[in-house]
This record gives sequence, structure tokens and C-alpha cells, in this order.
Amino acid sequence: MLERFFGPRRREKENSAVLIGSIPQERKAEMSKLIRESGGRAAILVHPYYFRSADYPAEKDFQRRVAYFLNHSKLPVFVLHNTWGEDELDFILSNPQTISRVTGGKRNRLVLLTGESQEPILYAKNPFLVDRKLKKLCELLQELGVKRLQVGGMYSMEDASDRERNSRIAAIEGKWVKNGMPEGYIPISGGCAGRTYANILLSGKVGMVTLMPNLLHTEKPAYVNRKRDAG
Repeated sequence: MLERFFGPRRREKENSAVLIGSIPQERKAEMSKLIRESGGRAAILVHPYYFRSADYPAEKDFQRRVAYFLNHSKLPVFVLHNTWGEDELDFILSNPQTISRVTGGKRNRLVLLTGESQEPILYAKNPFLVDRKLKKLCELLQELGVKRLQVGGMYSMEDASDRERNSRIAAIEGKWVKNGMPEGYIPISGGCAGRTYANILLSGKVGMVTLMPNLLHTEKPAYVNRKRDAG
């Protein structure tokens, strides 16, 4: 069934998706070189193809913006691609062409497979090991030399459940915005993209982490970062 959906298996070498704990050293070296050439800048898209239905106009528009970004951005891009269970994960790992819509054959994209829930990164299987705080992702970004990271993806939303965490996020963001954050400000820290943004920001492994409003679904940040880079 999966093969009918994704297409027949091909044997040629592809820019395939990987688990974060199994990235070939040559791909790490290649991404590190691209990041150096971009001045330490990179982008990350979190579950950009996770959507309820193509019948939702807002999600169709989001997919168009994702496609435009991936087709035109010169930045090195990390894509966290959700998988729907063990069968699909195994199929993607053994059939590299299934991820071609994400890579498009471009070497400036590294696709990392995740589970289907909010933020976990899968970094090993048999047994499955999950990195719920994205520690290994943050360490990877630091290892490859990322200094400024732009984050987009689906979904993003405010999360008022952890005041202490939110105050730490707001304190960091406030350094980049004139006059700091307004009283009562709640940062984007929920949903797949929001949690990834917050975890990377709070890790301190990347010098500057910003959100890309045009590549977020559903909620966008309530502030304008004057130092935000253009994709």
C-alpha cells in the first residue's frame, strides 16, 4: 500500500531522509560547509507536510508558501518530516525516493525523520529512542556551526501553561525588540513549530533564533523582530 502511494522503489542514490542519530559524516560535512558559506545562517521547517486536508484554504496557502521557500531559498534548510508510525518510517528509510518532494534533489536540505506527535525527534530505532527536548537537534545545529536560525512550520501557537518557561523565552526575545516585550506577552511556544522554536531558543546552542511569520501555521508571532533575516 505504501509503495502504491509513494511510487516504485528506485535504486539510484538520493538525498534521502535520515534519523538524527544516523546522519552520514559526509552529509554533516556538506551541511557544515554550506552553513559556513551562508555566514552561519540556516532555516528549519517543522512538519511542513502535516496537514488535516487539502480542502482547508489556509493550509493549501501554507503549502504553497512552503514550496516557494524550498524552491527559492539559498539557505541550508533542515526539514523535520513527520512519519505516521513504524511502517511508514521503515518504508521511507528503505525507499529514499519517497522524500524527493522535500529535498527536490537539492543538497542544501537535510531531512530528519520524527514521530507524529508534537516535538520528538527520533534518533534511533529497535528500540525507538525519542528526544523530547530536542537536545540532540540543538547539539547538531551547534556542531554544524549554525549561528542564526529561522524557524517555520506547522503548527505554531501561544502556550500559557508554563509561566516560568514563557518568561525565559520573553526575556531572550526582548533583547531583539525595541523596548522589550509588552506586559502580558505570551510567546509562540506551542505546537510542533512553536515547541521546536522554544526548545532551540532556550538551549543557548544557537546565537539567534527567530520565527518566520510567512511560514508559520496557525498563529504568527505578536512582535516584529527588527533583526530578522530574510530567507
